[in-house]
Amino acid sequence: MKSLPLFSKILFPDQYGCVFCNRELKTPNPHGTCGSCMVKLPFIQNPCLGCGKEMIGEGRFCIRCKENRKSFDTAYACFTYLGDCKKIVHRFKYGNKRYLAKYLSVFMVDRYMATPQNAEVITWVSMHPSKLKKRGYDQAELLAKETALRLGLPCEKLVECVKLHKNFAQLGADERREEARSAFTCISQVKGKRILVIDDVLTTGSTMDALAHVLKKAGAKEVVGLTLCSTPINSKEDFKPLLPEENV
Repeated sequence: MKSLPLFSKILFPDQYGCVFCNRELKTPNPHGTCGSCMVKLPFIQNPCLGCGKEMIGEGRFCIRCKENRKSFDTAYACFTYLGDCKKIVHRFKYGNKRYLAKYLSVFMVDRYMATPQNAEVITWVSMHPSKLKKRGYDQAELLAKETALRLGLPCEKLVECVKLHKNFAQLGADERREEARSAFTCISQVKGKRILVIDDVLTTGSTMDALAHVLKKAGAKEVVGLTLCSTPINSKEDFKPLLPEENV
C-alpha cells in the first residue's frame, strides 16, 4: 500500500493518522485509533462507584469518596490519566488540536452506554472568560457537543464560571470546596432535570462537585459527571497545586 502524500496528512490529520501515535490508519474507525494503541490504553476496569476512578483492590468506594460526600450523584471516566492518555489530553487542551474532540468523544459515548444514565441534557465545566479568550476554545465544550451529538441529547451551557480560582495549594479541603463552588453560577432553568456534566480530566473532584452543587441548588434532580480521564487514586495529581493554565 502506497503512503499517502505528506500534504494530505498535514491537511487532514484526523482522516489518516492514529490520534495517539500518528501511524497511518489502514482502516479508519470512529475512535481514530490504531489497534496497537487501543490495546495499550489505560481503560478503567474497576471504577469507584462515587468518583469513577480506578479502584486499587476490593471495595465499592475509594477512601476519598467514603470520607467526602460529593454533590454529584456519581461520575465516570474512560481512562486513567497516564501515559498516552495524558499526552493526548495535553495536545488537545494546549496544542489547538480541536479535531481530536470528535474522536475522544466516541470513547466517552462508549463509557456512557456501558452504564447508561437517564440524562436529559448535557453541559460542560465552563472556563472563565479570560482563560477562554487566551486559549481560544473550551476543550470541555468541544467534548460535550460531540458527545451530545452522538447521544442525540441537547447540549446547553447551564453554568458560567464567574471567578478565577485562588491557589488551591494554600487551602484546606473545606476551603478548597467552598472556593470552587463560589466560582460558578447557574444561568439556566434546570429544575427537575437530569444533567450529564462533561469535562476532560477529573482530579480531586472539587470542580465537578462545585458544578453539581450549583445545579442541585438551582433544582436539578440528578447530576452525573463524565470525563475522558481521571487521575489515579492517591496519586500526586490529587494533591499537587494546579499549574496556572490548568485552573479552570
